[in-house]
Amino acid sequence: MSNYAIKVENISKRYRIGVQQKASDTFGGAVFSTLSKPLRTFNQIRRLSSFDDNSDQAADIIWALRNISFELKSGEKLGIIGKNGAGKSTLLKVLSKITEPSHGRALIKGKVSSLLEIGTGFHRDLTGRENVYLNGTILGMSRGDIKNKFDEIVEFAGVEQFIDTPIKRYSSGMQVRLAFSVAAHVQPDILIVDEVLAVGDIEFQRKCMGKLDEQATEGKTVIFVSHNMGAIRRLCSEVILLNGGEISLKGDPDTAINEYLRNSETTNAFSSDAIDQYFENDPSKAIQIKRIRLLNEIGQPSYSFNNKFPVDLEMEIEVREKRQDAYLGCVMYTSDDSILGDSQTNDLEQKFEWRKPGSYVVKLRLPADVYNAGIYRLGAYAALSSDATDRRDISFQVINGQPFGQSVGGSRKGALLLPLKWEFKDS
Repeated sequence: MSNYAIKVENISKRYRIGVQQKASDTFGGAVFSTLSKPLRTFNQIRRLSSFDDNSDQAADIIWALRNISFELKSGEKLGIIGKNGAGKSTLLKVLSKITEPSHGRALIKGKVSSLLEIGTGFHRDLTGRENVYLNGTILGMSRGDIKNKFDEIVEFAGVEQFIDTPIKRYSSGMQVRLAFSVAAHVQPDILIVDEVLAVGDIEFQRKCMGKLDEQATEGKTVIFVSHNMGAIRRLCSEVILLNGGEISLKGDPDTAINEYLRNSETTNAFSSDAIDQYFENDPSKAIQIKRIRLLNEIGQPSYSFNNKFPVDLEMEIEVREKRQDAYLGCVMYTSDDSILGDSQTNDLEQKFEWRKPGSYVVKLRLPADVYNAGIYRLGAYAALSSDATDRRDISFQVINGQPFGQSVGGSRKGALLLPLKWEFKDS
């Protein structure tokens, strides 16, 4: 028998949406439409939850989920990613038993604790203290359990000063902190968390990640939805990519995240115009980047690079006035916008004097066998003293070319591949 915590079998969910009614073009038609509106409204409300086999292709039917199947074992940490409207929140609501699927079923073993929306399970007019008891009860805790864990819940949320204040006076961040703290201290077998953690500050997000890690270490099952790819990569052992209500990909975090970013409309960086960029002349700038592009190992502009070969960032710059405080720099970012590193021309002694007026071609080489497969962004800039006068960004993709020879250790973790020297000797 399979040792699953959650088993999802061909789940689909459909909704009926509103369709604009045709306006009457005669006075008599308008009068009739007004008189019959109550009956039409009643019928529309009835139709919202009424479906038949012939209605699936109707114009007012949308499928939020289609044929979703997966299995999650106890102690596993599953991330779910996808664009807005992909079906992530609908899937969590089905798993949390908030809504029933139209087709299929979800088999769940153990107690489930969910944090899906800000203020879920809270009453605005009750105090924080009263809401802890209310929400804890809804999540299945006894009054004695809540009393024993109350101080721990409040301390984790950091709302001790406001615990006897009505929730409606809380900021959205305070509500999320208290709601997460209650959900995390229920000691569930399965913890389901939606994107609401994005409302919290950095310090609390770190506490949440630590708590989720703790839950998984204790053998609890975690399902986590987020647009923060760094958090997904750190927390999850497996990731599902949803697209249009269907599972587009299920795999390790790096593979799923790279596929999501590659197909995302927000990462529209790989067109022919984007890999070789020209910029209009701006005489007001003392130093200007006029062109930027990335070159592969044979000197051709590209957006996709094998990590066995170096990548050249090439810039054409225009210097219009001599300034000794001028310098060039480049910041490298990972796919989740974490800064990977920064390089500047004044880091090392420059033998070539480029600061006098004129046009120059500048190359910055990114070495081979350093960057793991993924999506990266370079922010090149020209600066005077500490102020950047011109900045241009360009994104690219690194594919894994089996660095350092054939790898038997599986996919590499993190953004950097470390070519460190290992030394062996007899003990």
